[in-house]
Amino acid sequence: MCVDSKNTKLIDTIIESFKIDVVFILDYEKLHSELLAKYDKRVQIVKLDKSSGVIDIGFESKQKQMMLRYTNYFRGINSSMNAYQVSLSIAKYKFYKVKSKLISQCDI
Repeated sequence: MCVDSKNTKLIDTIIESFKIDVVFILDYEKLHSELLAKYDKRVQIVKLDKSSGVIDIGFESKQKQMMLRYTNYFRGINSSMNAYQVSLSIAKYKFYKVKSKLISQCDI
């Protein structure tokens, strides 16, 4: 946001219209100093610093967290259910290819 007369007039209008007594400024020194000079004791102007950002946790930790989320999604949180594999013989089953869009009960 660029501090100019148009923006400060809008902020002034909002402060006066809603009878605001505290304004929080996020890491913008120029606006903070302008509002402090303008409103001295009537309105409390609080400057907040930006967060330094997200901390990189490393590849192994990311993989561990991702696997934990997959496990929780598919098995449930705190579940004793375990995944298992089923093998079937393909010779025991018949497979059909359907060429038409509609199948009647007689065709089966």
